[in-house]
Amino acid sequence: MAKVIKFPVVSAGKFGLRRVRRRKKNLEEYGQLNLFAKPDDAKIIDIGQLTGFFETALNVHDHSMDRASVLYKKAIEKEENVSDSYCNLGIIESHKGNLAASIDCFTKSLEKDPRHFESHFNLANLYADASNLALAILHYQIAKEIMPEDCNIYYNLALVYAIDGKYEESMASLNKYFELIGDTVTDKEAEKLLVLLQSTIGITGTQTKT
Repeated sequence: MAKVIKFPVVSAGKFGLRRVRRRKKNLEEYGQLNLFAKPDDAKIIDIGQLTGFFETALNVHDHSMDRASVLYKKAIEKEENVSDSYCNLGIIESHKGNLAASIDCFTKSLEKDPRHFESHFNLANLYADASNLALAILHYQIAKEIMPEDCNIYYNLALVYAIDGKYEESMASLNKYFELIGDTVTDKEAEKLLVLLQSTIGITGTQTKT
């Protein structure tokens, strides 16, 4: 009888969905005055929009997702931080349990910006939760290409590879995770996974964090 290997379940809850925070922006993108503008470049600034819909949505996201949702949609309508707004809107839909709507938002974010890191990472987590391992691996791999120093990608990717029976790929990804977190951080879940992988592919000993 074949031995059944039970690996931990990969979940978006391990590291959570990634919300877009504030990014660097052009001085005038949200009505900020450019002190070096030429006189003929002068603009009339609407004092009510100095902050911007996206920035306002960020400020209310934690305590009023419904209000934030309205503001992200307004930002999209005004073509302001469109990919970021869709991404954060996807997180709100996920919290509401609307999986299809959440995936749709992340997909629309990628239509606007195919290299949007948070949307790829979030889609990978959602597909992993839904046991669509091929799509989860694809989006983790793309996220890894965009931000190769993000350690969390490698842990989740290691789990998905393990569940998919790709043990050596899982081991390589997990070792990269340990390399990135360094010796100052202890992750008991990751160490347990490494020991399980080692026993599965016939590596003996208690080697960890290689």
